[in-house]
Amino acid sequence: MWGFFNQYGGLSTFGYPVSRMMSFLGCPVQMFQRQIIQVCPGSGAALINMLDPEIFPYTQVNGSTFPAADPTLKANTPPVSSPSYSADISNFVQANVPDTFSGQAVNFQQTFNTLGGLTIWGAPISQPQADPSNGSFIYQRFQRGIMHFIAGQGTQSVLLADYLKAIMMNQNVPTDLANQARETRFFNQYCPANTLSLCRPGDLPGTDLTYAFVNG
Repeated sequence: MWGFFNQYGGLSTFGYPVSRMMSFLGCPVQMFQRQIIQVCPGSGAALINMLDPEIFPYTQVNGSTFPAADPTLKANTPPVSSPSYSADISNFVQANVPDTFSGQAVNFQQTFNTLGGLTIWGAPISQPQADPSNGSFIYQRFQRGIMHFIAGQGTQSVLLADYLKAIMMNQNVPTDLANQARETRFFNQYCPANTLSLCRPGDLPGTDLTYAFVNG
């Protein structure tokens, strides 16, 4: 996990660790501000697809509006099973991840290429979209992260794992996000006095949050 962290950009890519090692949905993981690194049995270190619908489908977060997943774009994503997948996915990314959008140098493709490519971001699952309430913000959604362009500052990755941790602990969750997540299996799950430190262990099989969020 340490090697993976350093190989793919360290703090710039992942942010700071926000958990200890723990079991999460059947695999050992560690949460960072932007990503969750997992090491499943028989596999090397890899990232959880944070933007899977069953984990983080949300579009309204802390007053910002993220683009939703685009079913047409997802349907047109080259299948991994294709014998020409490597070339096809490269062409797909070039065609759908721009460096310029709406007159702004968002540098999304440059960010994709310099911060881990497919390994870190996965495929794009939305087109770029300006925040309807703030034209200085432009977002693009990928399988594992959301790029966030801020006019005059550049592009970075949204702190998605921080938000998921907040949902699980039910602490400092923005109101708009809490309204979307309240009925999910992750919401308000951290109960350190319970077995596995889970409030509803049946909802999160293969998960053990014991000492996961304890400092020291």
